[in-house]
Amino acid sequence: MNESFKVLGIDSQDYSLVKQQLLKALSPLYGDQSSAIQKVEERNDRICELYYVNEIVRGLIIFRNYLSNEYAEYGIFNGFEEKTTLPIISESEINRRRSLRFSIMQKLLHRAAEHAIGMNAQSFFGTVSGEKNGTLRLLFRLGFEEVAKFPDKFKIGVTEHLVVHKNITKLYELTKDKPARACIGSSPPE
Repeated sequence: MNESFKVLGIDSQDYSLVKQQLLKALSPLYGDQSSAIQKVEERNDRICELYYVNEIVRGLIIFRNYLSNEYAEYGIFNGFEEKTTLPIISESEINRRRSLRFSIMQKLLHRAAEHAIGMNAQSFFGTVSGEKNGTLRLLFRLGFEEVAKFPDKFKIGVTEHLVVHKNITKLYELTKDKPARACIGSSPPE
């Protein structure tokens, strides 16, 4: 199995797929995403990396390219801000969706933690829609803590959860591939 991460450029052959997946996943949760997509295109304050398995896009991460103190009032200083963590699963894999989603999320969070460590972040944070219960459960299992709730922030009737992990090295280790874990893709590990 050949795995890699590549920074998305608007000239990338996978750009239209990424744009479509972002709109499909985020628009129902957050409304119009034209501003977010424009920020990804401009690459001034954020980076989008694609995760490939055997040259097929399996997920993406979008993160700020600088450390943030935006939520200092909640104890988040010099934080690595993960904007989006999105597994991409094809319709033909719908029967394996849950296990694939978990495996891909783990890879994406591992890569993001690697960036956070490289940037000397003191914490790793992001906000998660209350409609993403599975994501919240996974993050809490990995040691994230909820530090604030923002009712109706993006959508009436939905709470946005501010979550933080203050031990990035531990997050990096927890999301590292384990030899006994099932691999993403069609061939077994060698």
